[in-house]
Amino acid sequence: MIGFLVGILIFGIVAWLLSPKKRLGFFIPMLFPVFFIFKMIKNSKKNTDLEEILKQRNL
Repeated sequence: MIGFLVGILIFGIVAWLLSPKKRLGFFIPMLFPVFFIFKMIKNSKKNTDLEEILKQRNL
């Protein structure tokens, strides 16, 4: 999922760089994937309970 969102960001930035009219308003929709990537990375650190159970079961 993170790779898909990063792909959207890269595609958007390349499209902006190649466009003849470079407007900053184009970057506002690019904030959504950045926000979702940040939330995914931040939430991935909260799985400590699950990690403890997996360690107890030797998985």
